[in-house]
Amino acid sequence: MIAVVCVQYLWTIMVWPGDPGGHRRESVDVRDKVEEVIGIIRPAMQADGGDIVLRDVDPETGRVEVELIGACGECPLAGMDLKMGVERILKDRVDGVTEVVDVGAVGDRIDTDVSETLLGGLKGPRS
Repeated sequence: MIAVVCVQYLWTIMVWPGDPGGHRRESVDVRDKVEEVIGIIRPAMQADGGDIVLRDVDPETGRVEVELIGACGECPLAGMDLKMGVERILKDRVDGVTEVVDVGAVGDRIDTDVSETLLGGLKGPRS
């Protein structure tokens, strides 16, 4: 139920035309625009017991790195919310955004050196 409310709220933000101020400020850099839009999205995530934190913006590639925390970070639908909600809203409202990635996702936290050490014995000796 919580995820449905979050998706519905994100949908209302997504179809809301223009930016919240009713004007565009071309002098503002990409990171500032992304922060502004995330500020609009944040209340929906906080209402569900989670949050979204901006980690990095690469203006050259358009990649935005965020971290979903709290209930949003543990939600099984977080990937869908991120791609179909947050990413789509950012692409619509900020020129140049190409993708949004959750750098706090469990799959991104795996330490490959430790994994190789632990699994190395299971694979047998390396040739």
